[in-house]
Amino acid sequence: MTNMTKIEGAKLVAELRLKGMNNIQIGETLDRNRNWVGTRITKARELGLLPPKPIMNRHDQVTLILKEKDCERGSIKQALSGLSEDELLWSLNQLPRGMSLAELLTAFVRDAYAEEMGNE
Repeated sequence: MTNMTKIEGAKLVAELRLKGMNNIQIGETLDRNRNWVGTRITKARELGLLPPKPIMNRHDQVTLILKEKDCERGSIKQALSGLSEDELLWSLNQLPRGMSLAELLTAFVRDAYAEEMGNE
């Protein structure tokens, strides 16, 4: 494939993307690497040739951050098993009628965050 400007490449990549091709297929078709294709997709978005990049949902954000930190999600069961018996009983006694354990843990995190940020 001959050299082309970034805008020409963006137009070509957008055309192929809109036909349903993924980045790998576009790269193979145009004999270009993944970075070249990604840069042209970004340019195509800037030019309005492709829709904006989708906003990552919360589940995907959590997954990405945990992966970067080499951590796992864990479970409420794991969180509770790490508490002493006194800590567990105290926590359960804080649980209002009808509230789930997940909601209680959320409230604890919110309280700790507000305290640390000075928003008590």
